[in-house]
Amino acid sequence: QKKYYEGYITLETAEKSFYLFISEGYPYAAGTYEATGYKSVQVRDFFSSYLQTRPHIISFYRTDEVLTKSMIVLFQHLPTMQITTDLVDVEEILGKIKQKGVDSILAIKDLNETSIVLCQQGIPANVYLVDAGEAVKEESATDKMLVYIYSRSGQRNVTIDVFQDIIISKAPDSCPPPENYPKSIPDFFTRQQPDLHVMLGTQS
Repeated sequence: QKKYYEGYITLETAEKSFYLFISEGYPYAAGTYEATGYKSVQVRDFFSSYLQTRPHIISFYRTDEVLTKSMIVLFQHLPTMQITTDLVDVEEILGKIKQKGVDSILAIKDLNETSIVLCQQGIPANVYLVDAGEAVKEESATDKMLVYIYSRSGQRNVTIDVFQDIIISKAPDSCPPPENYPKSIPDFFTRQQPDLHVMLGTQS
């Protein structure tokens, strides 16, 4: 059985950051991040910027499917609620999420870093922390997350975005790669797309 790569590619330009998410071995979704926040875009937008914008910095991150698709949620949805650690007790919020019992994504934002927590049926299950520090010593996902948040919030306010709509979709132009690309991968995804017009009697 063939093993596919999971992960994402970042393209850093002077104005914004582009993300291309790879799932099941091919481009699945794309997005941009700038001062106004996250935005979902088409795959061709990523490659168009790659071809047209100079200079830029490209990085590839190999991850697992859970993190890849959890990150896509941030680009395709708005948070259900947004809290800051100076105003809300984090454990109280976790209690409410657990009581509701639905799958959700928590995006923990500290300065320019975003950590991801996947809650399954309201309980933290997968934790992806930036510079985990002392949290790495904890055994449970919940304790890892709490230690991480409290260690950061002691220095400054930390923002937590809660996403309870976590259904994601492929980009409209996402597709498995052909056996042989005509020129290159960027050329394939930025090629001219044919228009299809359907005629139904006198209507089109």
